[in-house]
Amino acid sequence: MSLLRQRTNRRVESGQVSTRLRVYSVVGLLVSITFAATVVTGVRHVLDPATLPIREVRIEGEFRYLAPKRLQDIVAGELKAGFFRVNVEAIRAALLAEPWVNDVSVRRVWPDTLQITVAEQRAVAYWGDDGLVNEYGVVFHPAPDSLPRGLIRLLGPQGSSLTVLRRYREAQDVLAAHGLAVTRVRLSSRRAWRLWLSNGTQVVFGRNDFHGRLARLAQVVDRVLAGGAAAIVDLRYTNGLAVTTTATRDKV
Repeated sequence: MSLLRQRTNRRVESGQVSTRLRVYSVVGLLVSITFAATVVTGVRHVLDPATLPIREVRIEGEFRYLAPKRLQDIVAGELKAGFFRVNVEAIRAALLAEPWVNDVSVRRVWPDTLQITVAEQRAVAYWGDDGLVNEYGVVFHPAPDSLPRGLIRLLGPQGSSLTVLRRYREAQDVLAAHGLAVTRVRLSSRRAWRLWLSNGTQVVFGRNDFHGRLARLAQVVDRVLAGGAAAIVDLRYTNGLAVTTTATRDKV
């Protein structure tokens, strides 16, 4: 009888433990569900644009051709969400679509601010009739009434702007020592080079050996252009150059 009673007590205790475990499991599941629901509700609340709206937009940069009001209007058109969900990449892309914008950084500043830094394009030359080239050789096309004055003019096939800019800089470095400035550089569709100088002279380089021909020009430029008259200097000769003025044609 004692052994039977002990076995019965064990079964009762085991049943009680199982029941308690089931109760604990149900309670734990309910707590987890409640916690998950609370988290989802909290996240939805935080992501609601009305909960943490953007109240301030700071736009910084040194602007000569960009209008700050125009930039503010662009940003305002992209503010479609609150602090955590505002699309900073969309804002950056919208600003970069402005021709005079070179680069943009956009970051959130807690709790309700967007900090935007805009770098304006720095034009170093005209490109063709209606474009500009920046210091990195990138072509952009702003509104015609915003084009600056007094820049050199570069011309060339599509995709050649960086090469043309580099050739201009090389020629300018060489000729500046002789009191001359390059005012125009053209690369033709056949990849032939031609330069215009500040005294009205045109220099024909042709397609080959640009650097060698530029060095040859530097050796004789003071003598060839000593009279100050505008001329056409043709460097396409193997061992010399031809100079054409309004009155004469000479080969040096």
